[in-house]
Amino acid sequence: MRQQFVIFELAGQDYAIDIALVNEITEIKEITKMPKVETYIEGILNLRGNVIPVVNLKKILNITSENPGNKQILVSSTDENLAGLMIDSAKDVKNVDEDEIEPVSSVLQSGKNSYKGVINVDGNLVLILDVENIVNFNTVREELDEAV
Repeated sequence: MRQQFVIFELAGQDYAIDIALVNEITEIKEITKMPKVETYIEGILNLRGNVIPVVNLKKILNITSENPGNKQILVSSTDENLAGLMIDSAKDVKNVDEDEIEPVSSVLQSGKNSYKGVINVDGNLVLILDVENIVNFNTVREELDEAV
């Protein structure tokens, strides 16, 4: 069985996310900051009449980068909840056979099953993010509701 992944860059490293979780990718527009929310929540964004929370993946994954680089928003959804994930740039969509996905060592699983596996894309190892475990969409929505 084949799966499709969106490949994107964060601080010079390529990552992947299941395309079924991606609604769209757009350029960063004006983000309204929200007080009293977790530091990984950058604020909210009005996307064609929908107000969605914007999450900084670098902060969640503890990625340090001298260059902020965030230029795009990958709009992701799970269970009717939308969130914008800040990324440096979208690169490609890749079809991958299920048997090409390698498991990630438990050493890399930083407490909260961050990765679903690893794929080889043009000679580079690309980590597949488990967005549903990394970003708790319900918690993000509750954080914003409490801040208002």
